[in-house]
Amino acid sequence: MVSKMKREWPDFFIIGAPRSGTTSLHEYLNQISEIFMCPQESGYFSKFSIGRVKTEREYKSLYNNSKNNQLIGDATPDYLRDPETPSLIYKANPKAKIIILLRDPIERTYSHYLKHIRNGYETKPFSKRFAEYKDDTRGSFHDYIIMPSFYFDSVSKYINVFGDEQIKICIYEEFAKNTKKIVREILDFLQIDSDLPSNINKKYNEFAHPPQRSEQLLTSNYFSLHIAKRFLPKSTRSSIKNLLSDKNSKPELEENDIIKLHKLFDDDVTKLQSLLKRKLDWKHFPDTF
Repeated sequence: MVSKMKREWPDFFIIGAPRSGTTSLHEYLNQISEIFMCPQESGYFSKFSIGRVKTEREYKSLYNNSKNNQLIGDATPDYLRDPETPSLIYKANPKAKIIILLRDPIERTYSHYLKHIRNGYETKPFSKRFAEYKDDTRGSFHDYIIMPSFYFDSVSKYINVFGDEQIKICIYEEFAKNTKKIVREILDFLQIDSDLPSNINKKYNEFAHPPQRSEQLLTSNYFSLHIAKRFLPKSTRSSIKNLLSDKNSKPELEENDIIKLHKLFDDDVTKLQSLLKRKLDWKHFPDTF
């Protein structure tokens, strides 16, 4: 049951992983009358977030319009990979509930790479870019394509800080396959008795090919992205990109790259499944656990 007292900080956080259904979940929960979702990725609790809200006053202004009987939610995928974020959130609200969506790390990596291609951050084929990659490399490819697909340390940190009962871990593949079931579980986790949202069958932030050159300049320009992220809700930004993008068939990841990525992530997946005490429904890791 939702308390009548006005919240000082959000009641729950959707913390990632990126490209794992966080945008869709944000939009679904935003349709629930008992929930007020912050209208943008604030990034307040993470130094990794581009265009982040940096002051407490500005952050709290994002949910000034929430009602006393609503739970407040913040969905920012960068919160999962920043090792400092769990303690910062806990300091603000030790009773906060944490929702984590995890995707097959190989699929997540390639999906994030395709997003960077679409936005103009990457121009090289994945095989060539990955062949150049070294474990100690820093920069966009490491920080946004490879690093967020290592889950074990990040999930362990949140469990250690908040405990099992305040954390709900959802698997993207199960979320995509049976969205209604997972959303219902999340509503139960938040202790909200509500009908499922009317937009439950809609998918958000799906794959799209890069826009044409003139359109790409608009969507990839750093200044434009910075302003958009600060002042436009994520759903609006996604809609603009979708209008400018070509939705043809999704290109496939080459088999040789799958083998290399499997070798890169296999140990992390093994440790994660042991931590969660469950087999994960990930097609690239059928024999792990």
